[in-house]
Amino acid sequence: LWAAIHDLSASYPTGTLTAVEVVSFCSLVWAMVGALISIATRRQPNQSLKKRNWRLCAVFSLLSFACSLVAALVWLSVTTDLWYEELFSNLETQGVTLNIKYHGFVFQVGSSVLAGLAVLLSLFSASRVEQRNLSQVEVEMDHARSKDGDIIV
Repeated sequence: LWAAIHDLSASYPTGTLTAVEVVSFCSLVWAMVGALISIATRRQPNQSLKKRNWRLCAVFSLLSFACSLVAALVWLSVTTDLWYEELFSNLETQGVTLNIKYHGFVFQVGSSVLAGLAVLLSLFSASRVEQRNLSQVEVEMDHARSKDGDIIV
């Protein structure tokens, strides 16, 4: 991907592709931070910290999703401009160069989809932790009840 971005940077010198590089890198960093939080959360015995960490993981995944989506849209606009230039200037190599240029767009869309799935998975995991906590409280309350229904203090 980085090689494709640099190749396009040579043919499109406005700095737009540098923005795609920066946004893609930010997306990667946010995704890695979310993954590290996810790994640390799995081993966390404290349920309230676990729930907070899953929500934090969802936030970082959402940041990654937003960055990937922005990069995909910028990439699409840049490659569309280049496509129009090539369509009217060089019809022989159009298919080959378009194939290379749209690989970056497909990669960005794919990373957006994966980051979106990470957001959903993190939120689902946080809700499961919350449900587990509520179930635990109900079980403890049932054990604390006496035979006539009063709660033992």
